[in-house]
Amino acid sequence: MKTFTSIAFIAGLVASSVAQDMSDSSLPTANSSTSAADNSTIATLAPLAPDNAGGLNVTAAWISRVLSQIDFSAINCTAAALQDISSAVAATNTSSSGTNNTRKRTTPTYIDTHAHIVPPFYSILVPVSGGEQTPNWSPQAHLSFMASENIAYSILSVSAPGANVFLGNQAATVALASLLNLYSASISALNPKQFGWYAVVPLPYTAAAIAEAEFALDFLGADGLILYTNYEGLYLGDPLLAPFFTYLQSRTTKTIVFIHPTEPVLPTSFVDANPTTYKSGIIEYPIETARTLQDLSWTLAIVNYTQINWIAPNLGGAFTGIGDRMLKSIPQDDAIIEPVYHTRVFWDSAGPTYPGQIQGLLGYGIPTSQLVYGTEYPYAPFSTDYAADQASLLASGGIVGAANISNIMTNNAKGLFGL
Repeated sequence: MKTFTSIAFIAGLVASSVAQDMSDSSLPTANSSTSAADNSTIATLAPLAPDNAGGLNVTAAWISRVLSQIDFSAINCTAAALQDISSAVAATNTSSSGTNNTRKRTTPTYIDTHAHIVPPFYSILVPVSGGEQTPNWSPQAHLSFMASENIAYSILSVSAPGANVFLGNQAATVALASLLNLYSASISALNPKQFGWYAVVPLPYTAAAIAEAEFALDFLGADGLILYTNYEGLYLGDPLLAPFFTYLQSRTTKTIVFIHPTEPVLPTSFVDANPTTYKSGIIEYPIETARTLQDLSWTLAIVNYTQINWIAPNLGGAFTGIGDRMLKSIPQDDAIIEPVYHTRVFWDSAGPTYPGQIQGLLGYGIPTSQLVYGTEYPYAPFSTDYAADQASLLASGGIVGAANISNIMTNNAKGLFGL
């Protein structure tokens, strides 16, 4: 069961005069240091948020973000986001999923490390992702899908572009990241035995990203972070993003970073850099994953930030096609990069990736202890036959070793996430 830090501690970071307990239905109150604009925002929008989403006081958490100088007026979906959270609470309270906190896992069960959450307000902001229509989603539909595929636990994340809808607009990016994380935290809190979650951060704005990561990991209970392959054209090894990774390196516990592909764009101009007419989700996304793995490797970021455990999506995308060329081009560093792929990088199966692509990855000596299961639900660039993808993995015992199938489906992720 996840626990949530008291609102007194959270608000104390941004307004020392605010001291209310998270379990208390009363709200942080304005004070002499609170601006008139913030007072107006709170008075207008706070009533839309629920006080209790599975033990998380969303109203108090959101107010603390207003008091930390996040400008929610920079986007026009704040009211919709708070209403969506309230609707999720109401739906949980009136459906069978409302009893899920006492439901025990059955054996055998699988852990899905690559699954997506689609808040209703987000699907309006992002009607198309990877060249495909953004799918409909609900907690109840996702739980039904999990039951059909023998999945006990899913780590939810917001698919691309995440908070980076308004390229070049820092205020809007920061505000959207906060709302997406409040929604994800609420869904997880309402279904703690079924849903974990990765938080988004508003990179490339490193100071704001550090603040959001700290809030999400330490106060909202995120299981890790989702980082997209590039942020406004900057790939993850870029020196401009180094302050953020230095922060993660300074944390006392390791952070799980789930990499997810997004659209390639040119820096500063943000022009779409997909050179083909094909949907990005089919061709560009696998290349994007390989591109950012190369960037992390050539800059040695993947080596130096030892406090990060990485999850590479889709068995690394096109990485298996360029890995040898990439590593042999830097022979002086090859010996220190490859061991990281074998120990601190995990490779999810979302795809389809079995039985073909996995053989390329194993050719690099990746041990099966680094392989985890993922579905990409409810996004599916090739088909919606998740059962067939799962069956292909389960039938790959001759490739990965029959005894390792249960580790890939369940045990490796249990160890990684401490489940």
